[in-house]
Amino acid sequence: MKKKGWSVKYANYKSEADSTLGTYADGDAFGGGTDGEGNVFIAAYGLGKNTQVKATYWISDTGISGTKSERKTGHLDFVFKY
Repeated sequence: MKKKGWSVKYANYKSEADSTLGTYADGDAFGGGTDGEGNVFIAAYGLGKNTQVKATYWISDTGISGTKSERKTGHLDFVFKY
């Protein structure tokens, strides 16, 4: 975690159908399933030594091996480490 200032991250991901046990599938990206692909954008701003505000936004396509549907999910987090 940076003391002050911005940090950004981008990732592209893909999960084939039935490639992961449902217990471990990413709920934010595909709603808890598999068979999807998409992008995640993360921007964070350090407010001080131990505090950060972070925004995360996912744009995903689920059902890539059949009928596709788009899913958009966002989070806004306040992170405090002690």
